[in-house]
Amino acid sequence: EYRKAHCIYGTYSNIVVSAITTEGTASDSPRFKELLSTASKNFNVEEVVADMGYSSRDNLKYANQLGITPFIPFKKNAKGKSMGARIWHKMYKYFKEDPAGFLKHYHQRSNAESGFFMIKQRFGDFVSTKSATSQDSEILTKILCHNICVLIQEIFLAGLEIDFFFC
Repeated sequence: EYRKAHCIYGTYSNIVVSAITTEGTASDSPRFKELLSTASKNFNVEEVVADMGYSSRDNLKYANQLGITPFIPFKKNAKGKSMGARIWHKMYKYFKEDPAGFLKHYHQRSNAESGFFMIKQRFGDFVSTKSATSQDSEILTKILCHNICVLIQEIFLAGLEIDFFFC
């Protein structure tokens, strides 16, 4: 048995802006709304990029309702019929008629893979606790530590002077 982290990353910073832990066998798609809802409450999200595991009319429609453009590739058997989700048809048409344009946006998803890689490189691939609750806590702690490391890195790269005593 293992646990799994579902995350939304900032595309420029690799900061995790929303995270959920689940059983390792849990599917991705049902987590989309909660992840995106949390991210959009705390950040100005203009686009969301996700892999095919999140591809559904319901997910695209939800993103569109939040004013967010979804760039989620379509499965081979997908059809362009909207079936109540006009954004599905619009993005399907874009996906089919301008694949290079679609992929230009979709390429941002590689940042999520980079983020997961960064966490695993710094803090290891595995958790050391046994219970599901402890594993979830350990995973979320690794994510928090990752975010702190990224913030520290950005402070140094930007040459920012921060007075923590004043803050």
